[in-house]
Amino acid sequence: MTPHAMLDMFRRKGGARCIEIGRQIQTYLDGGLDSASAAKVSSHLHACRRCGLTADDYRRLKLALAETSAPMPAEPLQRLQALAAELASGDTSPT
Repeated sequence: MTPHAMLDMFRRKGGARCIEIGRQIQTYLDGGLDSASAAKVSSHLHACRRCGLTADDYRRLKLALAETSAPMPAEPLQRLQALAAELASGDTSPT
């Protein structure tokens, strides 16, 4: 990837921005994106260290949760889902 193309990733007109990719990481990891969107996210994750590390963290968390034999209690799961929804909406104000 050229330096110009990497800079374009962070411009709205030029390509995927980190915040846009951040909103799609979970769906990407779950295999829920169409092929064009998945390719866009994959390309960004390989080029952007911060987003790539975030995706790796999500992968490890999903694996750890999948290996847990006890089901997760409802209350913490609801709080995590609420946090994810806030992050996806861009609302970062403290609650």
